[in-house]
Amino acid sequence: MSITAGQDIVTTDFINESERDATPANDAGRVPKLDADGSLSLDFLRDYSVRVKRTANLQLNALNVDEPIPWTAEDFDTDTMHATTEGTPYNETTNNAEETSNATTDWFAQQFATGADQYALGNILLYLRHTVDSSNSFEVVLRSSLTGSDLASSGVRAFDPASTAITAVNLRLSPYKLTPSTTYYIVMKTMTFPASGTFVMRRNSAGSGGWRTDDSGVSWTAVTGGYVMTIGMNASSALIVPAAGKYLAIANINCGTGAARTIKLWKNNVVILGWVEGAGDNETGVSFSSLVELAESDFVSLTFNIASSSPNDILFEGSSFELIRFS
Repeated sequence: MSITAGQDIVTTDFINESERDATPANDAGRVPKLDADGSLSLDFLRDYSVRVKRTANLQLNALNVDEPIPWTAEDFDTDTMHATTEGTPYNETTNNAEETSNATTDWFAQQFATGADQYALGNILLYLRHTVDSSNSFEVVLRSSLTGSDLASSGVRAFDPASTAITAVNLRLSPYKLTPSTTYYIVMKTMTFPASGTFVMRRNSAGSGGWRTDDSGVSWTAVTGGYVMTIGMNASSALIVPAAGKYLAIANINCGTGAARTIKLWKNNVVILGWVEGAGDNETGVSFSSLVELAESDFVSLTFNIASSSPNDILFEGSSFELIRFS
């Protein structure tokens, strides 16, 4: 029985590990007692811990950009902090029209809505081209409204394909916890463009949700259709904290290059820890461990940034991320 106000306290109100009920809910209100050796069984303590890892090597999509690491498996996860669910709230592949940018004030945006269980962005795939063979640059950001602030960013990306043909560009944005069943916008800002010619984004004239601005986002106009783009969701890059407390965060990234590299720990879209290894260091990796204060439902991610990309940016052997609650 459980200890109840107005009732006598009896010996069966106190239990050690061997006296626990087979149905945990039946022990609600009872008090743990010390075992014969004078210690309290760890079985009475709730364990909040997780260690996630990669099952394959990973190449980042861009240099010198903080990209969230998708963790594809767990060594352990005691309270469902990690999920690997994926989704595609927007996927337009029909390519029959285009919008052009002739100035850095010309931007494009695609509207989409998250699903009921979607809270973390995955890969974003765009289809771009030039009308002349010349370089330019762009930045992709996430917004909750067309004229709102930037919530997450790809960083400024160079675009210098070998021809004027349509080019697929794959990227990830910095960590941001999305609200399920909510409308957002992927905005592509033109940062630089060729001295002659135009920068082009493809669209489907029979689609929906496409927008453009000619004044750097002050005012927006709906376009006919939607942009050719895939917006992916991937929960595997984030850990959701189940209970408030002090957690030990342990990160180790094993990479196949000695280029300068940085890892950062993010909490609710803000960097709270970081570690940098310079180019030419003896070790081809980067790691840290630190105590961090976290609240229930905090959104925790790890990003990696490297100055020289290869298919072995992150090696699956020896790369992991852990959260262990201490108090």
